Amino acid sequence: MKAARGKNPPDVAELAEILGTTDISKICGVTTQTVQSWIDRGVLQAFRTPGGHRRVKREDFLEFLEKFQFPAATRSSSSQPRILIADDEPDLLDSIKDIISGAVPQANITPCSTGAEALIQMGLSRPDLAILDVFMPGMSGVQILDRILATPEFKHTKVIIITAHKDHVTETTLIEKGAAAVLFKPFSTADLKKHVEEILKPARV
Repeated sequence: MKAARGKNPPDVAELAEILGTTDISKICGVTTQTVQSWIDRGVLQAFRTPGGHRRVKREDFLEFLEKFQFPAATRSSSSQPRILIADDEPDLLDSIKDIISGAVPQANITPCSTGAEALIQMGLSRPDLAILDVFMPGMSGVQILDRILATPEFKHTKVIIITAHKDHVTETTLIEKGAAAVLFKPFSTADLKKHVEEILKPARV
């Protein structure tokens, strides 16, 4: 995944006391619409000026960065692929995380247990690869895939869909929709590693 265009983001220690949505979008490397969405959902605390503009206090922004472990001001390592994993089964989530850590030791992994959490983290981390379970609380993996495909800032994000429900979803349908790969539970460690390595390799050459 390519880095956000423009100048390098400022050090958080040099942030102004009050930030606008444009300031935050440049620091985080996302669109102003994404920042406004964070505010509207209450993920990022903000207030409105008499003119109706959204503004964020410095301390609220720093709390936001810490809460979501989002290294906005220090991100510089394109050699560290960002991988998001979303599954509501804790044991499987941990297992996939362990497999990815072994296959791609330098990866920055973000685990999520609900679809809603995954969508928020998508906007925060802008992963190179998202591994999504189909059926999750809040939002399904297929719905998240649709959001990814419809959002320009995620155009470099690849998606692996995992599911145990062959009668509800087929590999052909999901590949045609835009998934890079589909794995049916129970899948092997070798299959997951193969797909992850194949998907990430072109972006790192």
